[in-house]
Amino acid sequence: MIFYLTVSEVMAQPLKELSQTQKVGGFVTAESVRWDPKTLKLSFELEDQQASLIVSYSGVVPDSFKPGAEVIVEGTYGGNGSFQATTIMPKCASKYE
Repeated sequence: MIFYLTVSEVMAQPLKELSQTQKVGGFVTAESVRWDPKTLKLSFELEDQQASLIVSYSGVVPDSFKPGAEVIVEGTYGGNGSFQATTIMPKCASKYE
């Protein structure tokens, strides 16, 4: 079981409380994904029903990452709606649910 905050919860907390590594879950906003395969730089918008933030990431992107997918990102919130991710974990829908 992975504990994570929603986008709304991150945006509601004072910035000083978010200086440590956080896990944030939400949905990848359709048409927000910007990927540069040469530099391995990715940016996208992560949203829940009430808020959104821009996620920046550098590295190999998981195969199941796509617009509309539910993901958990791990990293630090920099304020002003920006999040620097060090890990992207797409949530896998269980076929047994």
